[in-house]
Amino acid sequence: MKFSIITVVKNNKFQILRTINSVKKQQYKNFEFIIIDGKSKDGTTETIKKKNKYFPKLNHIVRKDKNLYDGLNFGIKIAKGKYIVILHSGDIFFSKDTLKVINENISSYDAISGNVLFSKQGKISRYWDYRIEKLNKFNSFKVAHTALVVKKNVIKKLKFYNIKYNISSDTDFILRMSKLKGIKYKKIEKNFVLMETGGLSNSYKNLLSKISQDLKIYFKNFKLFFLFIYFFKLFYKLNSLI
Repeated sequence: MKFSIITVVKNNKFQILRTINSVKKQQYKNFEFIIIDGKSKDGTTETIKKKNKYFPKLNHIVRKDKNLYDGLNFGIKIAKGKYIVILHSGDIFFSKDTLKVINENISSYDAISGNVLFSKQGKISRYWDYRIEKLNKFNSFKVAHTALVVKKNVIKKLKFYNIKYNISSDTDFILRMSKLKGIKYKKIEKNFVLMETGGLSNSYKNLLSKISQDLKIYFKNFKLFFLFIYFFKLFYKLNSLI
């Protein structure tokens, strides 16, 4: 098995269909698709079960988890693929050839990432295409987690996602990955994912929690310089939006 695509979902019955259909349309077929369903109560479970009948690559698991990253960790542990592709519920691959593009570019690397398009009400609202020559902790914020493909062995070496950060564990993960000795990473100038805005990390109701967790992560990694690095990241992202 080359790729394990993992989606964690809870109470998202309409958006999960977009994700399932996107995966099913992929022209490259050497993958498994794992959906970790956090005991949804809105009909999501039933919706996935209907799709599962006609999609043998889909492995639907219903379990109670502590948060998104706990669900991801479980999915990664049971994954059979050499590489892990995380696709959040509601997100879709940019095209039917996305997995093919990833496969053509990843063989020499431990991890690659691509570009992300953010959409709102059917219109593109943001384009994440930051360039990186060589990954380090000072530019790790340029990596789009939702367009990151990583070897399972690398994730195991990092001891998976830290579930104490229920919103910003992706920030912590990429920073830790950037500090791995000998990590072979490449940014691919191709569009990987089309993402709906309003997810866990960019939701207004979670803003204060995200800022708090980000600052704790940045202090852990940069000590006295953490505020300078954090505001540099914010400035860089805001400037690119403008």
